[in-house]
Parts: sequence; structure tokens; C-alpha cells
Amino acid sequence: MTYAIDHTGLVFAVCNRAIYPITKKDKIKLIRLFIRTKLTKRTQINYSIGSYGLKHLIERHLGFSISNGELIISMIQESYTAQPFEYGSPNARFNVGVPKSLYYVNEYPYNALKIK
Repeated sequence: MTYAIDHTGLVFAVCNRAIYPITKKDKIKLIRLFIRTKLTKRTQINYSIGSYGLKHLIERHLGFSISNGELIISMIQESYTAQPFEYGSPNARFNVGVPKSLYYVNEYPYNALKIK
């Protein structure tokens, strides 16, 4: 299955030449797959990057936008420890290790297809 993005940023699954809109459940599955394969667990909370920064980093690799909530849910489902960023903030910090190579990526990754 391939994933495509239209000009509005909506994500579609392309399977056997048919195009289907991607559901939130599928989106979270893709985020979890990225977390499992690209990020590492640490013993301590990482104070250098929060959920909002991590969200943007993952978006650049996946090629489509995700919400902060979708990222936080995915991280918790992958057994990462979440800690509030600060009182009243919707952001969180995690015991996550981010390889330096993930910070450098083209705007559109090789597996994202732009549809006009």
C-alpha cells in the first residue's frame, strides 16, 4: 500500500489503483510504526524536545500533518513515559531518544507522493 497527499494535505491510501481517505486509526498506526522503527527509549525524560517539536519532526518524515494529541497517544501506546511540559500546557515530554539523522530531511520524503 502506498500513501498519497493531495494539495490540501489530506492523506489517502492507494491500493490496487483505488484511493481511500486514511482514517485517524490508520494515521496513528503509521505514527506508531515510525516511533517503533526510528526512535529509541531512554531511562530518563528528554528535556531537549517536547511533543510539539517531535510532532513537526515526524511530520517532515511522514509527509503529512499530525496533531499533537495523535503523537501523544501514539507515544503512550508505544509504552513511552509522558510528563507534562509545564502546568496548563497541552504538550508533553517523553523518555525518547531522537537520532541526529532525523533532524535532517527533505521537505517531502521519498515515500510521499504529491497529488495536484
